Amino acid sequence: MRIVATTGWVEDRAIIGACQCEKGLGCDCKSEDIRYALADKKRGILADFGDYDFVMFQLMSIRDVNRDFIPFEKPLYEILPLENRKMSFPMWAAIKAGDIKKKESLFQEDRMIVYAKKEKALGFIDRDGKPAGLAKYIALSDFRHGKAMAALKDDFGKVDLDGRYESDGVKCILSLGRGRLAVSKKGEFKNISLDLRMQMMTMVLSQWLQKMNRKEKAIINTEDFCRNAQWAILTADEKAQTLTPFQYSAVKTTYWDGYYFVYRDGKVGLLDHDGKEVFKPTYHSIVYNEATEFLAVQREKNGKYQLYKRDGSFVALPPFDDFHVAERSLLFKVDGKWGLADINGRVLLEPNYPSVKYVFKTRQNRVINDGANYAFFDGRHYQIFDRDGKQLPITDIEEVTAQYRDMLIASRRGRFGVINIDNEVIVPFKYDGIDPFDSGRAVARIGGISTYVYRSKEAKQMWQQKAQRERQEAIQRQRAEEKRQREAAAQRERQRRESIQRDIDRMSWRITQIDYEITECDHKINNDVMVNYYRNKRENLRIERRNLRRQLREKERQRLAVAVGF
Repeated sequence: MRIVATTGWVEDRAIIGACQCEKGLGCDCKSEDIRYALADKKRGILADFGDYDFVMFQLMSIRDVNRDFIPFEKPLYEILPLENRKMSFPMWAAIKAGDIKKKESLFQEDRMIVYAKKEKALGFIDRDGKPAGLAKYIALSDFRHGKAMAALKDDFGKVDLDGRYESDGVKCILSLGRGRLAVSKKGEFKNISLDLRMQMMTMVLSQWLQKMNRKEKAIINTEDFCRNAQWAILTADEKAQTLTPFQYSAVKTTYWDGYYFVYRDGKVGLLDHDGKEVFKPTYHSIVYNEATEFLAVQREKNGKYQLYKRDGSFVALPPFDDFHVAERSLLFKVDGKWGLADINGRVLLEPNYPSVKYVFKTRQNRVINDGANYAFFDGRHYQIFDRDGKQLPITDIEEVTAQYRDMLIASRRGRFGVINIDNEVIVPFKYDGIDPFDSGRAVARIGGISTYVYRSKEAKQMWQQKAQRERQEAIQRQRAEEKRQREAAAQRERQRRESIQRDIDRMSWRITQIDYEITECDHKINNDVMVNYYRNKRENLRIERRNLRRQLREKERQRLAVAVGF
């Protein structure tokens, strides 16, 4: 076996990696082909090659890792070349000795976490490479104060330095991010493979002893991982402080930073980051708007909604059936009619309108009312209001197909056009239909013919300039292509001339050689040396010469044709 990786000597201990091939550091073996061992500087190998994989949290956490190779020191091992080594084995196994800036150890409290290949489980060994704890865990944390967090296939607890396991009675555990864990003392994992569960638990236990300040981007729902559980919220630090009792059937993160939905007996509530119940889990439904601080709660199925802020404060708005929240206003629906209110719950328009049209767009995870205007239908025509409830001077509108901050696409008497919020016509009402604007330009149709319309003179000028630039670029591309084709044609002609000239030179040289061989044959015949043989050879040479001269004349004609451009 040849050494291909090493951590370098730390407190006279090192982890070395070796493979069966003879290339040493120049090998390209796969990571699964590398075998690792624990070595002592004087005593040699302590834990044999192939028994363990040293998947230690210590190596990942205590070092300033540049992941370069270092050799073992003399005289125990030969110094091996290090240049241009392909990284084909676990990267944590390559740590540059020069980056060790303080006294460190490969061990924590004289224990090292290893993966036992025979048992296919995690355990730990002592400084002499001897097993100190049975390899039976799917996850282990670092040792702190004589104990480490441990996870079995169906249980969580602590294990001491001598391998004694103490159950905490925890069956399921998930990280919620932001320094919080969801923990259950009952239940079981759903159909999750052991490998995936091991990865999850390794992540959770390593986070248990770290203060998590990042926000999870994905929504985490405990029901996706565990069933028949009863959850509590704990802090993901050394204290593991319990913030809530074990009373929730499910916990779900939200896009609000540090808020969680909790479920109990089929009802939903809301927790803040400190475990305080902003809303007790007694509601049938809670709907929230991620871009604002508003949420609507529904106490019973098919019941009315009430509007609140996420801190639990009530917004004095009458109960409603449906709603849409923008940044400064709120549309609400009562008994099939729509109204408008401000963000403090003050009613701006009574719910008297059968329908309303508005533009909500998502931009960088922010929901905005792009036009800041609403088109309320009164049964005959649309009336346009701004977000403060003020009616705009736009009249006689039968249909609204698109709204913008300063204008809208609408129809009058069955024909479509564009009008601004001051009731000024931008595009005449004469079209069969107008598509939404794209960078100031829209496609309009009339009589089966499509044409472009513009929202302003500036937009039209911009598109004309863009079209002119595109035409110029197309002309330049065409000229460049023509130039390329001319150069390619010239290259082909040059290659053809060179090929013809090579054939002519080859044929001329062969004819000269044949003339010399015929002269030799004449000399042999005159001296009565193998007369019949040389007569036959001379005849064959003359035939070959006639054919070559005929081919040579043809090549000369081709060269002439190429020279004059045919």
